[in-house]
Amino acid sequence: MSDQPRAEQPDPLARGVRIAAGLILGGVALAVTLIAAGAFDPRPVGPLQASEQPGKRTLPAAGEAAFSQPAPWAGGSVPARFSARLTAALADGETDSAYGLTLTNGDAQLLLAISPAGYLTIRETRDSEPPAYHLPWQTWPHIRSGTQANELWLDVTQTNAGAEVTAWVNRERLWSGATDWTPRDTGLWLGSFGGPVTVDFQSFEWYAAPDAQRYRTDGKKLKSVGIRNQSKMSSCSRPAICG
Repeated sequence: MSDQPRAEQPDPLARGVRIAAGLILGGVALAVTLIAAGAFDPRPVGPLQASEQPGKRTLPAAGEAAFSQPAPWAGGSVPARFSARLTAALADGETDSAYGLTLTNGDAQLLLAISPAGYLTIRETRDSEPPAYHLPWQTWPHIRSGTQANELWLDVTQTNAGAEVTAWVNRERLWSGATDWTPRDTGLWLGSFGGPVTVDFQSFEWYAAPDAQRYRTDGKKLKSVGIRNQSKMSSCSRPAICG
């Protein structure tokens, strides 16, 4: 009787390696899909309360201008936590220019601004005092230069002493600090260090946490109200000369 060839037995080690490789590849594919879908992006502090499309603003010469873009808070009160998010892009004109998002209360202003040339700043002004720079004009790798759109975003948490603020640019965390006044309103800002400039303020969105607590403009607490649906400082002032 002739010998029958034995069936070859699978190698357990090779099978384990194939399974592990498949799991790793599957995990990588899932991670790439989630990243592309924005699953790991930062989130505003609460649901969307209002969204507007301010449109184009023009500055005819060197200088700066602020434009009102009122927040949708009801009754003159302010949510304990809110986010303001602006998307804007250079439309035409001077590249030695800048555009930004402001938090305000009367004569107090906190400005987050970027330049199409790749610079940014965070500046605070109070009454007639000289401006103070939490971040002087400086380059930052996450700015989209030229006519590409940029997203500027401020998270605000009100405190009895003022507010804690976190700044984001293109969903990358830039800065965290505090003000000793209560941000009540929001606005747009445009500056030129040369000739005329036009910026398209494409969208402005407000978000607020579903907290019952609200604050008055003097920082004192209020009872619950509804919301309508609708740091070290420096003195550098120009993108073109602050390297």
